[in-house]
Amino acid sequence: KQIDFIARKYKVIDIRDMGKYLTDDKAALITFDDGYIDNYTIAYKYFEQKKLPFTIFLATNILNTTMQLRGVTIDGLTNGMIEEMHSSGLAYFGSHTHSHLQFDQNNPETLIADIENNIKIINNIVGYEPDYFCYPKNRLNSSMVDYLSSKFELCFQGSGIVNPFGD
Repeated sequence: KQIDFIARKYKVIDIRDMGKYLTDDKAALITFDDGYIDNYTIAYKYFEQKKLPFTIFLATNILNTTMQLRGVTIDGLTNGMIEEMHSSGLAYFGSHTHSHLQFDQNNPETLIADIENNIKIINNIVGYEPDYFCYPKNRLNSSMVDYLSSKFELCFQGSGIVNPFGD
């Protein structure tokens, strides 16, 4: 129901086209963090029917594995699922670090190595290095600004409205 509402009220855009829509208050991005299997089994199947673009910011250490989250067993996406979504032209895969490291609790060297690993894994699966990054847990680290600016076109922090005046 939420996606139907968004699609009725807004133009759902591909993240790669976002620059054209920064001042358009009727444009919306649909994004997911981490890369859990429901991004494929529920979200992708629905977006495929509706022909809606979306972005998944991947924490690549959960791919092809099972993990515990708040006492629930959750599967990560598989490489094959990512390849299929990528091939549809609807999905874009951005960076969310490899290990979902919190920026305010790790030193720059550790963060950079983790992000570089993430970029390499994404590139190996879909054939491109991501242009977009989303901070895990919405946590920033000012010492990372130069590195992130050199690697990514845009970095996303949490949820909310993107405007032309933000960093």
